Amino acid sequence: MTKRMLGLVAMAVIVAACSSSSTDESKGPDLTGTWDLASVDIGNTGQPIPPPAATGQFIFSGNTVDITLNIASPPAPQVVAVSGTGTYTQTATKLNINSGIPLIGQAIGTYDFVDGGAAADTLTVDMLSSGQHTTVVVVRP
Repeated sequence: MTKRMLGLVAMAVIVAACSSSSTDESKGPDLTGTWDLASVDIGNTGQPIPPPAATGQFIFSGNTVDITLNIASPPAPQVVAVSGTGTYTQTATKLNINSGIPLIGQAIGTYDFVDGGAAADTLTVDMLSSGQHTTVVVVRP
């Protein structure tokens, strides 16, 4: 009887572990925190713009995201400055941002998350924003 009970308890623990694991995986990684812009490729030209020509942050908290972007726009010294707050939803493969922020608006796309361990995490998002395909790479120290 004791062996049977131990077997049932062990099975319950395994099922619970598998259930919580799959639930977390369906939501994707925790994006909470400040992400610094590493590059942006507006129009997916294959020529990403890195700092210092493009700077900014994405700050994820709860279901909101605060966005600040400053992108040099030739001829210098013009800079396109974009900032504001929106909401976001996330699955294991998709990220949707809904905002009234100019140039971003309602952005939908897929992402690739690389857990940097002791180094910085990297998030690469390929999205459609304001009718334009854009790739954004951000890092979280």
